[in-house]
Formats: sequence, structure tokens, C-alpha cells
Amino acid sequence: MIHSIAAYHQGRQKEFSGYEKVKGYQLRYIYFIDKEWRGRLTVPEIPFSRIDEIGAGMYKGEQVSVAERRADVG
Repeated sequence: MIHSIAAYHQGRQKEFSGYEKVKGYQLRYIYFIDKEWRGRLTVPEIPFSRIDEIGAGMYKGEQVSVAERRADVG
């Protein structure tokens, strides 16, 4: 699997132009070592607890809830 931006930079975008895009989310977890830098964050913070509320719980490209993820750990 390759992201469209990576394909573009590799000059392979035409090779992937007919593919169906995978629906999902990309979340970034950031831990600020220097807490003063938190004020420079330019995107809204989403508390970890909200991931399921917005339907963004993902595992290997499949949408899964926290309950399902915990059941697998068992």
C-alpha cells in the first residue's frame, strides 16, 4: 500500500490513479517534552477518549471501537 503523496514524489501517481481510496483517519500523537511548545500547536487537540466518539478507532485499515480492541487483548 502506498499513499498518493508518496506515489507522486516517486513519479508513480498514474500507476495508482484508478485505485479506490481507503476511508479512514490519520491521527498524530504528540508528546511535548517542553510543555511551552504546546501553545504552538496549529491543529485542535482531540482527547484520546474522543477517538471512538468520532468513529476514528482504526486497526489495520478497519474501523474498530475501544471495546473491540480490548476484547482482542483479552
